[in-house]
Parts: sequence; C-alpha cells; structure tokens
Amino acid sequence: MTISRVIFFVVTLSFFGCVSNPGNMNLEYVKSQEGELISVVGKYKCQDPNKAFSTHELVLKDGTRIVLVVSSYNDVDNIFTSKNHNKRLEVVGRVYVDEIPERYNIISRTDDPYMVEIEKAALYKRD
Repeated sequence: MTISRVIFFVVTLSFFGCVSNPGNMNLEYVKSQEGELISVVGKYKCQDPNKAFSTHELVLKDGTRIVLVVSSYNDVDNIFTSKNHNKRLEVVGRVYVDEIPERYNIISRTDDPYMVEIEKAALYKRD
C-alpha cells in the first residue's frame, strides 16, 4: 500500500463518522471546502427512474442540493437506492460549487454543487 493510500484512509477515517455538527453544513461550508475530500451529511433524494435526466442528491439543512455523481462508487446498489430516499446519509467525496474540472466529464449540469470521487457513503446514525 502506498503512502498516499495510507494518508487517504487516515483522512477518510478522521472525517467519516466524525462530523462535529451536521446542522452547520450549508452552502458556505461546502464552498469553503471546494475540491477537498470532505464528509457531508444531508437528506438523500433518490434518482427518479421515470424522469429522463434525474439525479441522486443530498439536501443540506439550508436547502442546498448537492448532486451526487455515483457512477464510480462501488456500493451504489446498497446505499444510493429508493429504500434510503429521505434518510440522512453521510457521504465522503469532493464537492465543486462553481467550475467542475474537465476530467470528471460532466457534460451538462445544473447550478447546484456536485460531489464527485465518492469514496464512502452510509446511513447517518447520530440523529
């Protein structure tokens, strides 16, 4: 295992499950962490299978919607499903509010922030 992977796991463990106050997560917080690997807690909105360009979303306390790019996440079928719709999730990934780097191949987008490189996701159990 490379040193960068070890550092990644330490950082992930320190963020995941250690959100001090999810009530303070809002657009300002997300903007201040743009492009960094962060843990975010919000209410999950499942993709609508009957809607052509529907997305998976995480809605923060202030109403900010974060579009979740789940295509590269390994456990999509267990976490990002209709059974978890409206449940609070904690998701670790990189959020971009304004400009999304081209390497993510986001062809068209909404004005909402996007979370890419999702590394971890689970039901939030500290309510």
